[in-house]
This record gives sequence, C-alpha cells and structure tokens, in this order.
Amino acid sequence: MVNKRAAHMAVVYAVDDNYVLAMAVSIVSLLENSNRDIDYVFYILVDSVLTEENQKLLGMIREHYENCKVQVIDMPESIFADVEIKGGYITKSTMYRLLIAGMLTDEQICVYLDADTLICGDLAGIADVADGKDFVICGVRDTEVQKNAAYIKGIGIPKTDTYVNAGVLVMNLDQIRKNNFTEVFLKNIGNNYYFNDQDILNKCCFGRIGILDAEYNFFSVNWQKDSAARLVHFAGVPDVKPWNNLRCRSAQAWWDTASFFKETEIYNRAASAAEVYMRNKDWHDLFVRCMDSEKVYIWGYTLDSRRLCDALMLKGIRVECFIDNDQKKQGEVFGRVAVCGSNVLKEKKESVIINTVQWRRNEVNQTLYDMGWTVQEVLQYYPKTKEYYRVLDEKYVKDEFYEFLDWQYDINNIT
Repeated sequence: MVNKRAAHMAVVYAVDDNYVLAMAVSIVSLLENSNRDIDYVFYILVDSVLTEENQKLLGMIREHYENCKVQVIDMPESIFADVEIKGGYITKSTMYRLLIAGMLTDEQICVYLDADTLICGDLAGIADVADGKDFVICGVRDTEVQKNAAYIKGIGIPKTDTYVNAGVLVMNLDQIRKNNFTEVFLKNIGNNYYFNDQDILNKCCFGRIGILDAEYNFFSVNWQKDSAARLVHFAGVPDVKPWNNLRCRSAQAWWDTASFFKETEIYNRAASAAEVYMRNKDWHDLFVRCMDSEKVYIWGYTLDSRRLCDALMLKGIRVECFIDNDQKKQGEVFGRVAVCGSNVLKEKKESVIINTVQWRRNEVNQTLYDMGWTVQEVLQYYPKTKEYYRVLDEKYVKDEFYEFLDWQYDINNIT
C-alpha cells in the first residue's frame, strides 16, 4: 500500500534460485510503470543463498533505479521441508507467503506478487480498497477455482464469492500480527489442500477478504494486447510462461522487458532454453527423427503418449512398445503396441526413445542416460496443451492450424 505521507510501498516476492530471472523481469516492469515519487522496497524471500549471477541481476536493478531498495531474506531450509506441495510446477517457496507478517515486522501493509507476473500499469492504487477497512488480505477473484463450489465448500469455506487468487495480494501485516493469523495459517498446513497456501489463506481469512479489480491480476490465458490490464499473471502450466513459449501473446512484451538483462549469461541461457522448448514442440522434427530410426520406443503410458503413438502410426512409423515402470500398466496393449518394463531396452542400435513424462522428465532422462542411452537417442515430447493454444499469438494461428492437421490427420498438402 502507498503511504501517502511517506510515499512508500513494500513489495514481496518468494522464489527459489531458478525463478530469479522471472522475478527480476517482474520488478523491472513494475519500476518502469511506477510513480517515480514512490520509494519501493522489494523483499525477496529465497530458499537458499542466491548464486552470484542471480545476485548480479538484483545489483543491476539497484544501480539503475534510484527509487528502490532490494533486500534478500534467506529462509531456513528446514521450513516446510516436510510439506507436500500439490501441482507439479509449484515449489515450496510458495508457502513463504504465510510467514510474511512475522518476517517484515517494520511494515504494516505489503503487496505480494508472484514472480511470474508482468506489470503493465502503475500499481500505486492497488491497496486503496483496504483503506479504512479491517481486511486481512485483498486479491482478485479466482474465477476458475470459484467454478468448483463443491471443492471450496469441501475445504471449509462457506461461500465462493470471495475466493481470491494468491498470486497478487495486498496483505495487512498489522492485522495478521494483531490477530495471530500466522499461527492459524500454520495449523492448516497439514491439510494438504490442492491449491496449497492459496487455500489456506482463503479459508483462514474468510470474512475479511477484500476484492481487487481484475486489472490487478489478469491471467495471461485471457489477456489481449489491447486489454486494460495493469498486471498480467502467467499462472499455470509451462506453456503459458513467455520465457518458455515464444509464440504466446505476452512473449514479446516479456522479452522486451527482459532485455534489461541482455548482457548477462543468465539471460542468454534463458533465450537458448526457450528456443529448445519451442523446438521440442515441433512435431515435424520429432517425426523426422523417428522416421530415420530403426526402432522407436515411447517412455510413459498415458493419454498423451497414446495420442503420440496414434500420430506416429498415422505417419507409418512403427512403435516397438511403451515403457512404463508401473507394473499395473505392464501387459496392457494399445492397438497392437504393448506396455513393457524398462528391461526390454537392451538393443539401442539405430533406436530412439521418446520421453513423454511431464513432471518427472529429468528423472526419466537420467535413468535412460544411466542405462547407456545418449542425449541424441532420447527424444523429448512436449504435448501442446489447451493453454498453449489459448495464449497463442494470432500471427501464429495459421501455422499452428496446418501443423495440427498434419499431426492429427496426416494432411500436409494445404497451401
């Protein structure tokens, strides 16, 4: 919240070392769109000591912007060590939100932002809704979660209309401390809610939640270039993150902001990683590699892998078998393709294996490398999710449509 007398705003992020670039871009976007008469203090809650190159990013921000301070707070590794986090792409650092009031004892109110946000307008008025009120937190309604009224009521929240997304919050730290809310938050950790600390905050603060205008937390799947959003939130699967998906509508704006760091190694690695991510989305390249191989295996037996098998066979590519270490799946047959254990992977000559696992991809890759498979022989399959198409920039729609026809129906002669 902006203190009109002191012109001060406290902004909090909680990240691990892998998300610092995304957070740094978010900070730069905020400062570039901010009221320069306001002094910003950024508190960064991290789960380990930042690498030297990540510290350099924050140092660049300090040197360039006179109206900000950046303070890194190292969180003990033991905190939330035993907590089960739901959602394959979410880390334990998300839980740090529950501890902010106790960490920032000199602040009365703060704005919490997820690192996967891009600020497009001035946030100076974001906390006005809390003026003179006894709200504990304020946020934008999470309309997707609100659709599941049975779930919300099932975790003990009587009504759905004030359930908010925790990626952008105004937090009344003074009220949290006075009413011992932190203790209440922590008592609910063991419930293993699907939306983790977001559910905890909504349950514990029910009745004292203020509602922010939607422009302060606009999900990227709904974002258009001419929208009035002050903040775009890349919430969800990797396909909606602009540092992964170069074809999403928000990619150009994010990379333009990220160019602030273009002279750094971490920026260059991110740019290279995005190119690899998009190459792994290229079905044509996958088909060619399989056509040039004597044997093709698919690791993982899921809906996605079965769709891949269908597409390969449509192209005349024979799949030897699915590989899955789940013994309950072994012995099943899809079409004429059986599900086997990894013990069949003995003959690697002129062979490739396609890793279709999404959340344990690196673990599977390492297993295959340990078995003697090379990086060139282990292909990566990244399905294009519905979110990929929902955030697709309109200039790529035609190309994606033709590729989809080729993938699904082997139609590749349309001009």
